Amino acid sequence: DDYNFYESRKLPLSQYPTLQYALDNADIVGLYFAASWCPMSTPITELLGRVFPPEMLLPPPPGHTEDKQQQQQQQKTLEGGKHKFAIVFVTSDRTAETLTSYPKPNWISVPFDSTEERVALKKHFAVCARPELEELGMERKYEIPSLFVLDGETHGLLTTHGTKDLQQYKSLQALEHWKELQHLVRALQDKYS
Repeated sequence: DDYNFYESRKLPLSQYPTLQYALDNADIVGLYFAASWCPMSTPITELLGRVFPPEMLLPPPPGHTEDKQQQQQQQKTLEGGKHKFAIVFVTSDRTAETLTSYPKPNWISVPFDSTEERVALKKHFAVCARPELEELGMERKYEIPSLFVLDGETHGLLTTHGTKDLQQYKSLQALEHWKELQHLVRALQDKYS
């Protein structure tokens, strides 16, 4: 019974390197699509920052920062096992400068120059800003801001309603809610797979 179904196959989100880092190192991952220019994004961004302070989040990958002390802290943190939560930020902004000022500390941003990864994630999850629709040539199911909550082990989608959950709970109760969803989904997968 040591067989792990999820380790035996390539998981669907492993094609996205930035997201893969978070999935490998956090139990639950919030994939956050937003933009600094979007008036609806700002309140959600601020709420995410208040509910999930930097010290409780998975830090960005080693080497992602120039600060030696922060790099050493990141390495210590990663050696201690999986984090409870990570936030991966996918921007709809038009300039790289916003990635240095808009995301909160310890958010893992898909690099601005990784246009292919950002576009692929937007298409995979069918989420983008209205001004991007024509450029991306996709059918949109979700608009920004959107927070998709993922299971780090299975890559399963726990909810597409992360922003609504945050607005409802306004506290770490949102994370507890997502852990309950994770437990239920895994139990169902174990029962029916």
